[in-house]
Amino acid sequence: MVALVFFLVGAIVAATANGFGPLLVGRSLQGVGGGGLNALTEILVTDLVPLRQRGQWFGIISAMWSIGSVTSPIVGGAFAQAVSWRWIFWINLPFVGLALVLVPLTLVLAFRVSSLADKLRQVDWIGSVLFIGSTTSFLIPITWGGVSYAWDSWRVLAPLIIGIVGLAVFVVFEEYVAKEPLIRLDVFKNRTAAASYFETTLHGMILWCILYYMPLYYEAVKGETPIIAGISLFPATFTVAPAAMVTGIVISKSGRYRWAIWSGWALTTLGTGILYLLDVNTTRVQWVFLQSRKPFGNGRSLPLKWLSRFKQPL
Repeated sequence: MVALVFFLVGAIVAATANGFGPLLVGRSLQGVGGGGLNALTEILVTDLVPLRQRGQWFGIISAMWSIGSVTSPIVGGAFAQAVSWRWIFWINLPFVGLALVLVPLTLVLAFRVSSLADKLRQVDWIGSVLFIGSTTSFLIPITWGGVSYAWDSWRVLAPLIIGIVGLAVFVVFEEYVAKEPLIRLDVFKNRTAAASYFETTLHGMILWCILYYMPLYYEAVKGETPIIAGISLFPATFTVAPAAMVTGIVISKSGRYRWAIWSGWALTTLGTGILYLLDVNTTRVQWVFLQSRKPFGNGRSLPLKWLSRFKQPL
């Protein structure tokens, strides 16, 4: 419920923003809420579903995420071109409102009764502040470098160094000081878990970079409208959902997942690499073909980020 409220407030702030600062605040609040929703969805499935059946359910979750990835660029482009970019955020309100009604009615969990004060005492406040502040200080100058300021500018180097030092302090604090650490570093001592987290990080970087830069390619290089740019992402997203669902079902039935890891990453690597061939002269048939390879790999990899960390060491 808290994550939903954060997402709702962030959408309202972003929709009513009259400058980049308020828009950034709204998107940050949405990020906090969206991150909480993603994490809690995984936690709920992990708690409620036996390990052997999780592949199927994580495949369904991945499919829902993929459907959103297919439709959102088209809907967002249509709003930006035909109505107003603000409706990209206003459209979230009825869905979040429906979730705020349905979650208390349908989600019934057995949990240990404790007071609010006890729950608040279990929160790693210092670790949370260190982590959020350090990651923010690290990421913002990366977006500034080479765009707003030169890479050797103190405006880039100072927050970048502060962020790196802050993350180092966070690791030390979590390992040796925190009683209820925000991140238990022991999980990284398991090779399978560590490899899974590293794989998830790479997968997210590849996936979101493509979803960010491909619309820019269509609008800036090909001169397409926002609606056409959104539709042009269809080859890169529509096969993710069926690939994720099929992979999850096969893993649940067979109990094996290594084949999906290797084939998923092979297809992702191939599909990402051939995007290098895109240029100003690429025809529509060519970019449809070039985009349609990678989503099969993405779809196979999505259910795996939740499953492989629960298995035995590699």
